[in-house]
Amino acid sequence: MREVHRSDEVKVISESEHESSSDFEEDERPKFFSQEEMNDLVRDLNLPKDPAEFLGSRFKNKNVLLPGVSFSWFRHREKEFVPYFAQEDLLVYCVDVEGLMGQFKIPYDSSH
Repeated sequence: MREVHRSDEVKVISESEHESSSDFEEDERPKFFSQEEMNDLVRDLNLPKDPAEFLGSRFKNKNVLLPGVSFSWFRHREKEFVPYFAQEDLLVYCVDVEGLMGQFKIPYDSSH
């Protein structure tokens, strides 16, 4: 309930009479993160491994993850890309640009 003051009169408006409350019903229940949402959040925030794991750990402690959601895979997320690179001393370079682009489903034309 809320009160509306007009000069010297006070009128109480119930929630059912209040237009905006009937127009927009908000679900007040907690919403848990799915695996896809967790992955998207880490990607959107551009988090490196350690902060991503920290965030996942905090979410797990606060019980805001759906059952089965994993965040430990962030520790090894680069493994699928390692075969596309080589290292000589301090220099790291891509040895298979076409294969790497294929991982991201990006068409690659080697003639450019």
